[in-house]
Amino acid sequence: YGMSNRKSSAVMKSYYLLTLLLVFTSGILPLKAQTTFREQTLGIATNIIGYANLLTLNAEATYKVKDQISIHAGVKYNPFTFNKGEENQMQNRSSILHIGVRYWTWHTNSGWFAGGGAEFGYFNYGGIISKETHEGWRAGVNITAGYSLMLSRHFNFEFGAGLFTGYRNSKRYACPRCGATLGNDKKLYVAPNNLLAQMVYLF
Repeated sequence: YGMSNRKSSAVMKSYYLLTLLLVFTSGILPLKAQTTFREQTLGIATNIIGYANLLTLNAEATYKVKDQISIHAGVKYNPFTFNKGEENQMQNRSSILHIGVRYWTWHTNSGWFAGGGAEFGYFNYGGIISKETHEGWRAGVNITAGYSLMLSRHFNFEFGAGLFTGYRNSKRYACPRCGATLGNDKKLYVAPNNLLAQMVYLF
């Protein structure tokens, strides 16, 4: 079992489009880079904790709107299955898009921040804590708070954590590889989200 080809195709197209946007941004934005920390308006980031989550690939673009306001758009993608076909198979496959805004208490990309945004994605996870596997999609909003530490003119390191609340529609299976259906889940829920240990490059 797995995501339908149509769903997978749509998510992959979104992932590729955002990746191209990040590459395009990284190529042209240095032309707009200024001479001080405060004048830097654009950046790209990746969350190290994401890679510890069964190698979840992730990237985010950020843009300074005002001195204390920035907007963010990102993608998380995990296509990997470990020990495929074996008794201990496990996976946390996902394709997630998010967009949001942050308020900075001192100055954009410096110090404490709080933010929120919208998130949508597909998932297929199981075999990690238990053999029970969930496959489906979710949509909702998230809130995040954290701190951005300036390391140099171009590099920041961000710490943070957040909560997600939204709607989940998924199927439950007895194990990652057997395909025996246990039932359907359609519910509103709240869960921890956006645990950040994130490296940021500013242009």
